[in-house]
Amino acid sequence: MTTPGPSLDARLATLLKGLDTSADFDARVMSRVRAESAAVAAEEFRHARLLESTRYGAARRQLSWRTRVRRAVTLDTVGIAVLALFGAEAVWAGLPPQIAEFLRQYAPQILTGIGVLLGVAPIIALGIGRLPRKLELV
Repeated sequence: MTTPGPSLDARLATLLKGLDTSADFDARVMSRVRAESAAVAAEEFRHARLLESTRYGAARRQLSWRTRVRRAVTLDTVGIAVLALFGAEAVWAGLPPQIAEFLRQYAPQILTGIGVLLGVAPIIALGIGRLPRKLELV
């Protein structure tokens, strides 16, 4: 009932010839497992750090507006604003009637223009900051 052909040992040898049976097999497997787990841990750490950095940036942007307003509105700035108003009133009172009437008539347009210039100034500054600086003086 046995079939003629290679013996059981020969067949097993051909099946198992690619297996590593050296003495330090366990040590090499454990070093590969440690390296793989270290790579996975490093990737998880990088992902957690990126996520926390994103959260921190969002929290900082949210708080920065309030912080800037709180720092900007101090007694010094209120005092400067009041002093500027008194100065503007003194200048306004000393203007000739023609200029005062002109300013009264076109004040909304003038103030709107100043507001637009102040609003566009940061955008222009960012654009100028991104320009290449390849100016060379000969």
